[in-house]
This record gives sequence, C-alpha cells and structure tokens, in this order.
Amino acid sequence: MINYKTIELSTGAKAVEAKYIDTGLGQYSNNPLIEALPEINKRSDVPKMIANYPRIDDKRKTESPELRIHNLQYIFDIFQPFSNHMDLEENISIAIRQGYIDRNPLSKNFSKDSKELHNSLQQKEFNINNKLLRRPGNGFTIMGISGTGKSTGINHIISLYPQIIIHSQYKGINFSSYQLVWIKLDCPSRGSIKDLCEYFFREIDRLLGTNYEKRYLQSKKYTAETLKYLMAKVANACNLGILIIDEIQNLKAASSGGYESMLNFFVTLRNEIGLPVVLVGTMRAYPVLQSQFSQARRGSGYGSILWFGAAKDDMWRIFMQILLKYQFTDDECSQDDEDISKTLYKESQGIIDIAIKIFVMCQVESIVKGKYKKITPALIKKVARERFTMVQPMLDALRSGNLEKIIKYDDIIPVNMIDYFQEKLDEIKRAEDIKAIEEQQKRFAKKEEEDTKSTAKCKILDLGYKSKKIDKYLDKIFIKTNKIDANELAKLVIKEIVLEDINDEADKTNEEIDTSFYKVDKNSNKSKNESLKENGFIKL
Repeated sequence: MINYKTIELSTGAKAVEAKYIDTGLGQYSNNPLIEALPEINKRSDVPKMIANYPRIDDKRKTESPELRIHNLQYIFDIFQPFSNHMDLEENISIAIRQGYIDRNPLSKNFSKDSKELHNSLQQKEFNINNKLLRRPGNGFTIMGISGTGKSTGINHIISLYPQIIIHSQYKGINFSSYQLVWIKLDCPSRGSIKDLCEYFFREIDRLLGTNYEKRYLQSKKYTAETLKYLMAKVANACNLGILIIDEIQNLKAASSGGYESMLNFFVTLRNEIGLPVVLVGTMRAYPVLQSQFSQARRGSGYGSILWFGAAKDDMWRIFMQILLKYQFTDDECSQDDEDISKTLYKESQGIIDIAIKIFVMCQVESIVKGKYKKITPALIKKVARERFTMVQPMLDALRSGNLEKIIKYDDIIPVNMIDYFQEKLDEIKRAEDIKAIEEQQKRFAKKEEEDTKSTAKCKILDLGYKSKKIDKYLDKIFIKTNKIDANELAKLVIKEIVLEDINDEADKTNEEIDTSFYKVDKNSNKSKNESLKENGFIKL
C-alpha cells in the first residue's frame, strides 16, 4: 500500500503527492499516471478494504427506547460486499489503467496526439468513429434494481483511489501536473447535455479551484454542442482517469433526440480521448441504453452489467450473520436463525436496501410497541405487508423473473425512513407524555387526598377525639366514599367513632352482667333468679 502524503488545496479538497511504484506489467511501465495509482488489489483483499461494520457498544442495546431507535441508524452504515462488488472493483481498476495507456504524458507520440486531439476539438470534428488514439477507454454500464448496492458499491470502490494526485517530477524528469483520477456525477434530471457540462465544470472548479463554469457557462456564445468539446478538452487536460455518471435513467426525461446525443457523446469521449465512462442506473434505463448502444458497443467494447437482488446463497448467509449482530430489541434471535434468513429473503427478494429497512423496522416495532420481544418471521411478514405495500409489485416482478415486468416497476418510490422514524419517535413521545400526565394526575390526587384527610383530622381533633381512633377510620372511609370534602369526611369518621364507643359501652355492660352472674352462680346456692334480683338485674 502506498503511503501518500496528503495536501489540502486552497479549495479545501484533499490531494496527495505522487509516489510511483512499478506494477510489474509492461504495458503500464514508465507511465506516471498509472504508476502513481495505488497498487492493484488482490481480489481476496477487496472485501476487507471496502466493507464497513459500525462498532456498537453492547450497553447501547439496553438504553431507553428513544436512544435505541437512534442507535438503529448505525445499521444503515453497514456495507457487506458481495461478489458483484468484487467484479466491479476489478472492472474499475482495469478501466482506469487501460484508459491511461495511450495518454502517457511522457510517451513519444503524446505531444503529437494531443495536438491532433486539440485541433479536432477546436474544429468540432467530434466523431464516434475517430481513432486519434490507439486504444479506446474501457467503459461499461451498470443497470439494476434500486437498492441493490450499485451506487454505494461504486462510492466505496472509488474511495480506494486518491481523487487528486499532484505530480512534480518523475524519474528525474520535470513533470508538473494535476491528475484527477475520478469524477462521479449524477445525470441531470432533464437529461440535458448543457446541464451535464455545467455539473462537470462546477465539480472541476470545486476540486481544482479553476473557473470553467464562469468562463464557459456564463457566456452566451457557447452552445450545448460547443460545451461538449470544451468538456472533453478539460477532461483531457486534467488527466481524468474515469468519469462515472449515476442516475442515467434520467435520460428518459430528455427531449426528443436528446438522449441519443448524450449517449453518443459518452461513446465519443471514450473513443476520442480514451476516457472510460461508466454509466449507472436503474432498469428504467435499460430500453434506452440497449437500443442506443447496440451499434456503438460493437466498436467500442461497451458492456452492460445487470444487477439484481442478491442470490440466496452463502453470500446471503454471511450478510445475515453480519446484520443480526445489530439487534437492539429486548431479546435477540440467533445470528444463524435460518427461519429469519429465509423470511427476510422472501420479503426482500435479496434487495439489500429493502432487507435492511425491514430489519430496522421490525426492531422499531418491537421497541415501541413491545408485543414482540425479538425479531420473528411473523414480525418480518407483518412489517413487509404493512410498510412495503408500494414495492410489492416490483418484488412480484422479481419473483417472476420477467425482465419486462422488472423494468416496468423499477421506479416505485422507496420507503421514506426519515418519516418512519419520526412517526415512531412521536409514538414514544406520546406514550411518555401520557404516562407523565397520568403520573402528575396521581400525584395531584394523592396530594388532594392527603389535604382532605389532614383537614378532616384537624376538625375531629378539635372536638376532643383521640388521634389513634381517627386514623383507624380516616383511610377506610375515604377509600369507600371516593370523592368527599373534609367536612363530610369528618362527620362520617365521628359517626364511626361514636358507634364504636356505643358498642364498646354495650360490650362492657354485657361483660359486667356475665361476670356478676358467674360470680353469683359459682359461689352461692341461691337460684339464678334470686342472684339476678339481688344484683339489680331483675326488679319486682
């Protein structure tokens, strides 16, 4: 691995000083633009270079529901490479290096070829069949279902390359130049060449501090056709290694003849200056690219890669093992749970974006509602049925394997996770608000109860009754009567105390009667009647 020295340009962009390594391949030798690139990666090293597994502290899994929902955001940062990502890394690696072979600034023919190219651009002799350079760049297209990891994969792969390399000297030869290894742009929403050129010049200006946008776009003398040639000229001047255009399905919005013109332009960039152009889009771009590139591909080597959902194989098994490490529910299912893996695959059809969103939503449902303590097949089906209604036609098309159906349903609006999380956080807030209000009501009712009982007790004490007797009835009567004021409570308590006193007096009298009778009966031979008469219980 090359240990580059990083430099921050005045624009704020990061650049590196060129360091050169011999690739060991003859066709790449003595070419500073190739030898300044990172080493060619072994395929077996690529996964660890582009994978991303966020670190999660286990303590975070036991935090409050609100915090756990926030922690679920880490899951969207997971990037588990699949075989097609390794293929893509290899294709990009080859495309960049092959594109630089005939643009070696130190080759014998470079000055002559550059002059001819400059004249061609100046005279606007842009032609798809021109062969000013010996070797056209290796371009390709990637078309696939939304959410399968095309754009994310490309972003991870191009991050392996420094975007800007600064050259000063190569093998004792003065060589002062910028090398812009890659640029990634989104295709304009209107499919306009002028808009694309604007995006391109603006990005170059942002990175290198140039003023192409102001020079070329604020002048009315430059038409869309002229801007194409200027864009090619600038791309060649800054030693651009590869141009990646994402969201290429936007070409369908181009006016009549517009998309043909732009696609021809991409092929021409490849043929004229040897610049590899990678086009990335959803299956909506398939009909356009298939028809337009059918002829160009024969002479240019343009190839198409169709990118669908992941296959249900060992790669999916590994992905599930990684995914199931990120569980924030009360209970966790096994990382090797086959039922979970099968159900999630069935409901997502291997589309990683959908699989991850279902996985996250299942946890949110469990955390917020508490009905499910962990992720289960039943919960996965419930979430897929209730939350992914809009994508069901696309998933059905994938299950059918019918390409026409897949193309038809590819642009269905995805689930808005931001709105979903906000909805669930609002549910937690509402539940917490209700709980807080109920607790406050209980505290208020308790205080009101204590105040009523305290006031009633004071009133009763003032009448000379003892505290112990008051306490005996106060709580009991208050609970039975529910809502009652202090005066009424005092009356009822006094009534109970009076009744108790009366009963106590009656019990005492009866006890005395029994005792007197007992004494008479035990210690005398007198009859019972005589004893009662004598003690005053029977009067004549």
